Amino acid sequence: FNNEGNTLPMVNDLLVWHNDPYGHVAVTSEVHGELIVIIQQNIYRVTTQRFPLLKRDGTFSMSPKKPPAGWLRLL
Repeated sequence: FNNEGNTLPMVNDLLVWHNDPYGHVAVTSEVHGELIVIIQQNIYRVTTQRFPLLKRDGTFSMSPKKPPAGWLRLL
């Protein structure tokens, strides 16, 4: 699902970044209305982060300093 798409991230979705030479993935651990919590490795020893989850005109987006490209859902 694309960041800024019409599908809300869910717990256990994989967030995917591709804005540096190596990319990055994280796991969604919590979603609370306008807040998303992720767990990750290899990012400045910060294993848990919280980001605002914005809803605008029927779309959802995360807007940290380096936003993810989107999220993957394993069915």
